[in-house]
Amino acid sequence: MYKFVLFLLCFCFLGCSSQNQTKTNDSKSVLSDRNLSSEAKEDIVTESELMEALASEDKAIQEKAIEELILKENLAEADKALNEMDSENGRKPVPNPQALAKQNEKIELEQKDQTEVKTIKNENEDIVKTEKVILSTSKEEIVKNKKAPKEEIKKVLITGKPEKEIKTSPAKETFNHDVWNVMLNKFVNVNGGVNYSAWLPEIEQLDTYLAQLMKNPVESSWSKNKQLAYWINAYNAFTVKMILDNYPLKSIMDLHGGKPWDKKWIKIGGKTFSLNNIENDIIRPTFNEPRIHFAVNCAARSCPPLLNKAWTEKNIALNFEKQTKSFINNSTHNTITSNEAKLSKIFDWYGKDFGDLRSFINKYGEQKINPKTKIKFKDYDWALNAQ
Repeated sequence: MYKFVLFLLCFCFLGCSSQNQTKTNDSKSVLSDRNLSSEAKEDIVTESELMEALASEDKAIQEKAIEELILKENLAEADKALNEMDSENGRKPVPNPQALAKQNEKIELEQKDQTEVKTIKNENEDIVKTEKVILSTSKEEIVKNKKAPKEEIKKVLITGKPEKEIKTSPAKETFNHDVWNVMLNKFVNVNGGVNYSAWLPEIEQLDTYLAQLMKNPVESSWSKNKQLAYWINAYNAFTVKMILDNYPLKSIMDLHGGKPWDKKWIKIGGKTFSLNNIENDIIRPTFNEPRIHFAVNCAARSCPPLLNKAWTEKNIALNFEKQTKSFINNSTHNTITSNEAKLSKIFDWYGKDFGDLRSFINKYGEQKINPKTKIKFKDYDWALNAQ
């Protein structure tokens, strides 16, 4: 009886051992056949098979199963399995290095993403702030700065950081006497006669030019000839304006009580001038040039003719010579013979400007005045210098 019982116990033990060995071999086969390694690239093991491998008593099988969990990025389950293995071995649970590395890598990626998002957000906020600053403080300068490259302006508006400094300066209106020159050519003939009736309908052109004069006063950096040309044109243009504003009329002397040159109405550079101010307070004392009397025109027949072109820095010297010779040798204005000289009243009114009058006349006159020739002055014709 004793032997029979012993036989049964041995049979049961061998049967269980065989069953466990079969189970272990099957688990090994599953993991081996499925290539459970760190180089696995696809989902080659099912969840149930992994759980079965984790339950195996074979530590190697469990470790390979844990590796598969790590590859599947099931870090929580892998960490749990490792802790259970450590507990069974009597060690304090320690996270698996591979799982920890994976987890840390994931955390770092999340932090990096958050940092990038925050950085982008901050950069966007900075751009908005920069745009606001630029638009509020520098927009006018950028718009005015026509020379600034478009790509540079775009760079500033988008990032607030130009590749190179944009030097801005207020745009200055280009000023010249071209508009005045066109009108003189159109409405004044070669003899200085003015077609006021034709000019009147186009007075807006004259107003445009006068506005340019008022906004662009003489600058100290200009050459002497450029400054003088400016004032001659200003005197003549404002005289024409006075006539047109009161046209038709017979004489400029009919205006302002016979003293149209004393009326202060010309605004240039923040100051108000009269025609007399321009001629007698600016042109004559500043430039000390007697030939200006053949350049400025008072809108009367006895005045030196109005030149039918604008005075400029380049033509002023030549036109002084031409206008002076033309006026002195015009018998309507000056009659000179070997015995007598009847000169324009201009030489009487402004005699000191010419110095020795005989010498001045003889310099430009075809007929010379003898030292003993008596000089007289003609009456002045104030009739309008109209065509």
